[in-house]
Amino acid sequence: MFTLLSFCESSAEIWQLVGKIINIIKIVIPIIIVILAMLDLGKAVMAGEEKEIKEAQKMLIKRLIYGVVIFFVVTIVQVVFNLIGRSVVEDDAACWACATSPSGQVCKDAVNKAQNQ
Repeated sequence: MFTLLSFCESSAEIWQLVGKIINIIKIVIPIIIVILAMLDLGKAVMAGEEKEIKEAQKMLIKRLIYGVVIFFVVTIVQVVFNLIGRSVVEDDAACWACATSPSGQVCKDAVNKAQNQ
């Protein structure tokens, strides 16, 4: 019988790839946002107009907030799931572990188990 457990274990490599992509996004996107914000602020300062500088400062703050939110999105999702009473059960532990921590031991064990089947 095909169960969630067998699905998670058999697709552990895919979940591991998804987790690695999420980790890359968590790092690259905030860096890009900060660089773009600095460029906008630099352009406004070079223009020398007070109005443009204030608008660029507001945009800088917004982009920094977006960067922090993107960086912590996985943690925020985990907290929300814990607040609504979701407990990680054995059935989806491999999927969740590989998506959130692709280099963790639970994910590595699931990948090894899937490769040995």
